Amino acid sequence: MAEAESVPGPILNIGNTNSRYRFPIGVRQFITAWNAQGPAHHCAVGIGHIADKISKFGALLGIETTQIC
Repeated sequence: MAEAESVPGPILNIGNTNSRYRFPIGVRQFITAWNAQGPAHHCAVGIGHIADKISKFGALLGIETTQIC
């Protein structure tokens, strides 16, 4: 998982209005670390900072979680 800021800007040519994020570790480092975990390029976007809750939920289910940033 990762936490980032959604930032304003023009709609990208791909038409996805949810694709402008600012990562605290920078986009290059984020992409490298994210892809090293194996999820390819997909993500699910949510509202708020809930990484701690996702980690706890994963632990309850016995699922390993990794936080990139």
